[in-house]
Amino acid sequence: MQIESPKTQSLVRLDRIADDINSKFGEAVRFAGESSRNGKAAIVAAIECGKLLIQAKRSIGHGGWEKWLLDNCNEIHANTARKWMLLAKSLHGVDLTNCEGLRQAYIAIGILPEPETKAKALGMSDLDIQQSLVVKFIRECDRIETLVDGYDLSAMPAERKEEVRAAINKVKEIEGRL
Repeated sequence: MQIESPKTQSLVRLDRIADDINSKFGEAVRFAGESSRNGKAAIVAAIECGKLLIQAKRSIGHGGWEKWLLDNCNEIHANTARKWMLLAKSLHGVDLTNCEGLRQAYIAIGILPEPETKAKALGMSDLDIQQSLVVKFIRECDRIETLVDGYDLSAMPAERKEEVRAAINKVKEIEGRL
C-alpha cells in the first residue's frame, strides 16, 4: 500500500515502515528481556562475590580488610564490597526474586531507601497528595460496595468471610491512623 504525503508529495511505503516497526519492536522486547535476565544474573554474581568477600574478611581479621581489598581486588570499591556482603548476609530474610537489578536488591534489603513517591517526584504538595489519597480511597470503597451490592454475604464460605473481616479490620486500622 502506498500513500502520498501531502507535504512532500513523496510516496511512503507503509509495508516497509511496518517491517521496520516490527523489527524495532522485536529488538526492544529482546533487549528488555536480556536486561531483566542480566540484572538478575548481576544480583546472583554480586551475592556469590559477597560470600567470598565475607570469607576473605574473616580470614584477614580486624584492621587489614580495606588494605587487602585495595591490594588484591583493586577494581572493587570498599563500599561496593560492603553492599555485596550485606546482600549475601541478607539472603535468608529477604526475597529478591522480584528484583531485576542491583539497585532494586539494595532497596529490598534496606541498603538504599525506597524511591521517592511519584507524587513527590512530580512536585505535588502534601495537601495534593492527601486529596489524591482521599479520592482514591473513596473510589475503592465505592468499587467494593458495587462488588458486594446484591450479593448474599451470608452464603459466603467461612474462609472468605474471614478474609472479608480481615480486610474490614485493616480498613479500621487505617481509619484509626487518620
